[in-house]
Order: sequence, then C-alpha cells, then structure tokens
Amino acid sequence: MIFMDNSKGIKVLSLNEDKKIFAKNLLIDISIDEYLRLVDLEKLDIQRGKITSKKVDIYKRLIEDLKVGALVPPISLAADENLSEILKQTDDIKKLEMLLNENIKEKSLAILDGLQRTYCFLNVIEELNSQTEDMKRFRQKHIIAELWFDISFTGLLYKMIVLNTGQVKMSMRHQIETLNKPLKEKIMKIGKELKNADIFFSTYKENIRMEDIFHYSFGSIVEAFTSFTTGDPIVDKTNEVIQELQKMEFIEKHASSQTLQNDGEIREFMSLLLELDEKLSSKFKNGFMDENNKTISWTARNDFINSTPFLCGFFAAFGNSFKNKIQNYEDRKKKFFNLFNESSEDPLQFKILNNILEEENKKSKKWGDTIRKFFNGAFDIFLRGEDDFKKIWMQAVNYV
Repeated sequence: MIFMDNSKGIKVLSLNEDKKIFAKNLLIDISIDEYLRLVDLEKLDIQRGKITSKKVDIYKRLIEDLKVGALVPPISLAADENLSEILKQTDDIKKLEMLLNENIKEKSLAILDGLQRTYCFLNVIEELNSQTEDMKRFRQKHIIAELWFDISFTGLLYKMIVLNTGQVKMSMRHQIETLNKPLKEKIMKIGKELKNADIFFSTYKENIRMEDIFHYSFGSIVEAFTSFTTGDPIVDKTNEVIQELQKMEFIEKHASSQTLQNDGEIREFMSLLLELDEKLSSKFKNGFMDENNKTISWTARNDFINSTPFLCGFFAAFGNSFKNKIQNYEDRKKKFFNLFNESSEDPLQFKILNNILEEENKKSKKWGDTIRKFFNGAFDIFLRGEDDFKKIWMQAVNYV
C-alpha cells in the first residue's frame, strides 16, 4: 500500500486528563492517509474485517457515505510505550504537537475504539482503487481522534470496555488483537525485569508450540489476567468479551481510582505466572507414568500451563486474595511455591488430583466451567490455610 505525503502532519487540538484512570489524551486532527500509516494494521485481521463490515447494513451505509464525504465520530487510540514516554515530557500544546510529529512512527498506535470505522476506510480505498482522484481525495480527508498516553494497562482495559459499551460486539479474537500490542509489550518487559525471561506467545497468526518454559497462548493469558483482576474464574471465550466482562461487573470491581492508578496487578500476575511455570517445569516437566508407561493426566507442566480453565481458576483465587489484601497472602504464596522444593516426589498430590478429576468429568455437563470452579475452590482453600493437598483436592469438588 502506498501512502501520500501529508506535509501538514498531525495537529494537536487539545490536551485532556482523565482523573479516573490517571491518564492523558490528545485530541488530534489527522488525515486518513496518515492515520492508516501510523496505526498498527498488522494487529488487525484486515480481510476478515472487510467481510464483516460488508455484512452489517450500517457499515455498508457508512462505506457509501464516506465516499461522498461523510464525517465519522472520533477514533480512540493508544500510543505505544516509547511515544508515551516522550509525550509525558510537557503539557504545552505546541511542544506536544512538535514532539508528536517528530517522534511518531509507523505502527505506533493501537486502536481502542474505531476498529470497524478503520475497516470501512480500508473498504472505501479498495473500492475506489480504480478511481485515482477520488481515492486521493479520500486519503487526504481529515478525521478527529483522541490519542491516549501515560496510561496503565489496567486503565487501558477499563477505558476500552467503557468505549465499546453499546457498540457492535467484538469477538474474543478481535478484543485480544486490539489489546495485543500494549499487553504483550507490558508482559515482555515485566518478564525481563522479574526473571530475565524471554516470553513467547502463540496467537492465531503466530502459532508456536507451547511445550517450553515461558511459552504461552496469548488468549489464555488474557483470560487468566481477567480472572486475576476480577476474582472470577468464568471468562467464557465463546461469548462476546465486552458482554462477559460487564456480566462479571468488571467496571464496578475496578471502580477504585487507586486500582486503576498503577500496574501493580499485572506485575503481581506476571510474578505468579513465571514462578508457577518455573516450578512446574523444574519438578513436573514430564509428569508421572502409570503402570502401562503412559503419562498420567494432570501431572505434567503442560497439563496446567496450557489449560486456560486451570489458569483462570488458579489466578481468580490468587487475584481475589491479593486484591482484598488478605493478611497472610504473601506467606501463603511463599508456602505454595516452597512445596515444589520438597524432596517428596508428589508434594501437591497430582496423582490423587487426576483420579478426582476423572470422576468429576463423568458427572460434568460443562467440563471447562467445572475445572475453573474446581481449581478456584482448591486454591481458595489453600490460601485460607489448608496445607494438605490431598484434603484440598477432595474438598474442592464442593465448589463445582
């Protein structure tokens, strides 16, 4: 795709501060051409988006309206970490405009709200492809956008849900793709700081094997982090994410400004994830074998780390304890990870766990939810003071 040169660049109209999430945004004037150059289009499934837009009558109408010069509501964007750090240097509008134009790069922007409008822009360009002058005029048309910066990830997620309330629903995949860049950057940065770990993600575009330490499904991590922040193990990825988060009263549970002020939650989440992965990989890399020399389920690292229901149950329990500042949280967390250092072959009683889950599977009508509730209950029991995992696994069936 060839982009036209826009000598006027980006114009900054105003600087605003959201005191709820302790973040700032710039109201900017930008050409469609420049916008498409700077937004991270590789994070969007463009072809699927075009098809989706054309199937919805309202977007078919918008595409036709755009061709004749219709205006669109402002698009909400998030600056990447490097650009955000630069923009934090001043509150002067003229200096901000200069810094923005001098330092913004291709793919510096992620979309918070405006995904379908972006698809419509792409559809218009495709349909005008043979009409050179019309396409040129459309590319040079200006739009208004708000550019968020100096914003925590938790605040970003909160803002995104608010912006999308009442809009055409996003699938889990679209939601993950939109959150992809800021969350992946944050996780990778924290992973380096905490464990000097190189983290790899499997996504629907970049499918990698998840058998090695620090290799994760990105979708599973998003769900697990959501469970950690809400204390709820049920994050049904077959439903619309926004609807699901609202159902879990995500916004109300994040109503505290203090919660949204920093990234303490994601740092604690990552500390737990990396420590859990290290311990499981070290002691239970291959699991246990039965009398027929077959690996017993729920005894190996991959059984846990590659299980979204397990991760959601585990992190919902730990997140609830962490956020509610339960007095002995740090002691119980330390106690849990120290169990892996014991000389006993099976300190967490995984062989018993497998037998219990086999029996529960026979009775369960919705196995994914059963596992989520089971592990959430088990680790809630542990965090409240029970040390014997034989008792814990047996008592956890009462939570299903």
